[in-house]
Amino acid sequence: MYLRKPILFILVMVGAIALCGCGSVEKNDALSRGTVDGNTYTNEVLKLGCVLGDGWTFCSDDEISELNGSSTKNTALLTRKQIEQSGILYDMLAKDDGTGSVSLSYEKLNIIYSGAHTPADYVDRSRKKLNSVLKQQKFTDIRIEDDEMLFCGKNWRVLRISAVLQEYPFYETLLFLPVDEYMACLSIGSYNTDIAEDVLKGFYAL
Repeated sequence: MYLRKPILFILVMVGAIALCGCGSVEKNDALSRGTVDGNTYTNEVLKLGCVLGDGWTFCSDDEISELNGSSTKNTALLTRKQIEQSGILYDMLAKDDGTGSVSLSYEKLNIIYSGAHTPADYVDRSRKKLNSVLKQQKFTDIRIEDDEMLFCGKNWRVLRISAVLQEYPFYETLLFLPVDEYMACLSIGSYNTDIAEDVLKGFYAL
């Protein structure tokens, strides 16, 4: 699997975290999938794009569909039904030639924490859960910084995570933005070296 298992587990358990007052896109029956052309990714829903440098490889549509557990032939859309069934669906996934990964996913609000109905609720519940999840996965020296960032023209909530797994330093930066009743989550994870700052430089607003 392209994304390291610990990172996947964090994405699922953290859930959706939003910044109150952020803008969101219009409600649609389906979210249009982003597109990849060479080393360039474009997402019209979030109005952003990125260029990844040498050594990075994007997963194909078939690989994304497999990761999402989907057999649908319409790889251009992430439908409400698909997201509601699984709670989280990946739109983009890329890996470098080391341990780095970048992903963009959508999570269905109110799936992971059934009692949370607002973005603010998700902030509180997710932060309380994350530390225990990391400990369960045998991470040590856990640090979690909560911040916000003006990124590609929008205010995103940010979690910066550092920890150690089996003596290997682990880093992940998670950016969250409300998208109607979903949460967009951009994840940049790696072992040994924090690559988030360099990767984020490759993103731009459309």
